[in-house]
Amino acid sequence: MVVFATYPHPTFRVLSAAYRPHPMVKPNGLAMKQIIHNIRHISILARVGGLAVIAIVALVCVLAVNFWTTENRSFAEGMAVKYSDLLSNARFVELQGLQLRQHEKNFLLEKDVQFRTAYVRTADAIANQISALYDDLSGEGRSAAVRLQQVLQRHRGQFNIVANLQEEVGLNEESGLQGALREAVHTIEEALKNHSNKDLSILMLMMRRHEKDFIARLDPKYITRIATRDQEFRTALDNAAFPDEVKALIREKLGLYVQAFNNYAAKRQELIREITELETIYEQTLEGYEGIRDFASAGYARAQADAARTTETASILTWGISIVAILAAGLGSAIVVSTTVGPVRRLQAAVSQIADGQFDTHVPGTEYRDELGGVAQAIETLRDNASERLRLEQEAKEFQAREARREREESENKVAQERARFEEEAHLAQEREERADALRRLVAGFEEQISKNMLRLSDASYDMQESAQTMFDVAEKTGTSATSVTNAASAMDDSVSVMSTAIEEFSASIAEVNAQVRSANTLCDNAVSATSEGTDSITSLAESAKQVDEVMQLIEDIAAQTNLLALNATIEAARAGEAGKGFAVVASEVKSLANQTASATDRVGTQIKGMQTSVEIVVGAMQNVKDIIDQLNSIMTGIASASEEQESTTSEIRRNVSVSTESARQVSAEISDVNSNVSKTREVSGSVRTAADDLSRLGETMSRDTSEFLQQVRTM
Repeated sequence: MVVFATYPHPTFRVLSAAYRPHPMVKPNGLAMKQIIHNIRHISILARVGGLAVIAIVALVCVLAVNFWTTENRSFAEGMAVKYSDLLSNARFVELQGLQLRQHEKNFLLEKDVQFRTAYVRTADAIANQISALYDDLSGEGRSAAVRLQQVLQRHRGQFNIVANLQEEVGLNEESGLQGALREAVHTIEEALKNHSNKDLSILMLMMRRHEKDFIARLDPKYITRIATRDQEFRTALDNAAFPDEVKALIREKLGLYVQAFNNYAAKRQELIREITELETIYEQTLEGYEGIRDFASAGYARAQADAARTTETASILTWGISIVAILAAGLGSAIVVSTTVGPVRRLQAAVSQIADGQFDTHVPGTEYRDELGGVAQAIETLRDNASERLRLEQEAKEFQAREARREREESENKVAQERARFEEEAHLAQEREERADALRRLVAGFEEQISKNMLRLSDASYDMQESAQTMFDVAEKTGTSATSVTNAASAMDDSVSVMSTAIEEFSASIAEVNAQVRSANTLCDNAVSATSEGTDSITSLAESAKQVDEVMQLIEDIAAQTNLLALNATIEAARAGEAGKGFAVVASEVKSLANQTASATDRVGTQIKGMQTSVEIVVGAMQNVKDIIDQLNSIMTGIASASEEQESTTSEIRRNVSVSTESARQVSAEISDVNSNVSKTREVSGSVRTAADDLSRLGETMSRDTSEFLQQVRTM
């Protein structure tokens, strides 16, 4: 109500006054009736405009809520995308950390410097990625990133220490302390090989065994055992029957070996400690990865919650605005309906009564100042006009009845006079019709008789025309046929002459064919003989190939036995230890040669099997060639027989051709007589057709003259 009261438009000021209760009326049912009565003085357009204003205000509110919802959801979804990207980047950094760990392990296992380079490259990439994440991090997330960066720096430094120690120990058996130890071993073993002593060799083998155990297990007890074996070796060396200079040499070489082992063992133990420290540092990096990931996950969940909360709030506001708008629109609609529909129905009832002729009916609503008041006033005017029009129509009907009686009396008098005149004219017309009927009967009889005669004349002339035309057509066809027969007889004579010459040439060709067939039979016999010899040779080759296959099988069995003996020799050499190393090498070479022999035998066997298959195919092909040549020989014999029969048939044809030539000459003479008779027939048929045409034209002229005469008679 305040909105309507303060709105500057005069319509809404009227609405405000209409809804303002009268000071003397209490707020009850009478007050509502007074409000409705006041609203009826407002135009319907203003009432509907009020409802439109309510709908527009509700729509603006809904659009405002929708705009607010869209903005807040867009912001929340943008934050969700930001934290989602941050989470993806954090997981990618964590995967890079796992790859960094993989490079570390690969370097320690493979001992390849390329993994150290890959570690450095991956570490730099992780540092750059963490720096790129700083702008998107805050609070705990940024603190976790700083701690992770520091731990990764420590891990990188520790890895450099481990890598340097590994390179110092040796990346393979020939580098670093491991290479020095190997060289010292070879030196002491060479000295003992030149000055053999069983006790010293056994003690040296025991030290080598302890060395291998330490390298494999990294147990410090093997260092002590080597020191013990060192003392035992020195004692045994002092008791050995070697010259002093030899003892001094062996003692020097032993000292170098023990010193190289101690250096290697110390570095290996230090390397193990540094690797343990490296793993401890790596475990600390997992906390940093987890901190960044938790920060991103929490931010993403918070953004999703904000979006959901915005949607829920927008839904509540939309429903509230909709309910308020529906209630306001419902109340306004009820008021508009009660102030519009009711008066319209009362006006409808009044109009219906007026339409039924009750012109004393009261028209309600003429006192209102809205559109319905104007309609009520117009209906009241129409009622008065209709009452006046009905009075005037009644007077007009009475006048028309009087004029109708007068006109009817005059019309009856005119009808009686016309009836008398019509009866007299009908009597005269009947007499004329009787005379015309008699004349029509005479004309019809004459017309029927003359039509029958003309029809017979037309049929006779038509039959004569058809007969003449038929005679002419027969003569034409006979002449054409005679000409065709003449031409055919001439062509037949020429063809018979050509045929006679061709038959002579055909006889000579048949004789030549007989000679060629006899030569072909001789060649086929020679080809059969050569094919038989080739088949025998190919069969012998197939037998030889089978024998070679058996020899190759024998070689393959020998290679398998040799391979088995080499394997047994290798096993025995392994059991013999150091003494069997040379024999083991020889056994290995023998085994390799046996494998090569078996492989070569397989290849040769494959080639021989292919050759056997080809030989079998060739044998089959040669046999097929032989069969084909035999069939060809039979065909040639048949051709020779047929040629002889053709020669006798040709002689008979030559005799018949001579007879046909004489018959063609006789046919030509007879056809000449037929052509002469046809010309005479054509002339006679032309004369008959001319006479028939003249007769037909005469009948048409008589028919036309008769029709004109009868037409003149009918018109009289």
